[in-house]
Amino acid sequence: MAKLATQTRAHLLTAPSSCTSAGVYEASNCNQYYECVYVMWWYELVLQTCSSGEAFDSSTGTCVTDSTCSS
Repeated sequence: MAKLATQTRAHLLTAPSSCTSAGVYEASNCNQYYECVYVMWWYELVLQTCSSGEAFDSSTGTCVTDSTCSS
């Protein structure tokens, strides 16, 4: 199981249009997620992609092996 570099499991929600604190959020593709990261003086949503053969698991906030994810 691959771990995300930064994660806040309390914030596992659908991605907002903007963010105000660190966290990870589901994206529309099963192998992607949004990470809210602090950049200079504000937070920014960054689209991240899991490794090949992995999918984002919103219950753990990590990328996990998933053979059914083909996005």
